[in-house]
Amino acid sequence: MTTSPNTFVAAVLAAFAGAAFAAAPDEDVARVDVTAARDARSAADVVLATRRFDSTYAIDGGRRLVVRSAGNALSVRYGRRPVLLLQHDGQGVFVSRDGALLMRFALDADGEPATVQLNMPARWL
Repeated sequence: MTTSPNTFVAAVLAAFAGAAFAAAPDEDVARVDVTAARDARSAADVVLATRRFDSTYAIDGGRRLVVRSAGNALSVRYGRRPVLLLQHDGQGVFVSRDGALLMRFALDADGEPATVQLNMPARWL
């Protein structure tokens, strides 16, 4: 039986998301995703290789997501929240120290990081 790469990636991401939610400090906290999809591991490698990564994403409702390189991690500011440092987990996901914030990137047709998926507690909205 063969599995397509997209099916495999989706299964891996789903398994990771389930593990991340299980490890969350408050299991009853609703979570929200801001969208993206594609090979997150490759996208994370591109972002990490861009030593001066500095992007601002417009979010519905007027908020901004600012992402900047910080050595081998990312500095992230969402709306008026304080800056958080996200470490790469080696699997394509950038994670805050407390596990509350998960971030994945998606590449465009030219192999550039074009979109971001931000998974956070719903109370952050």
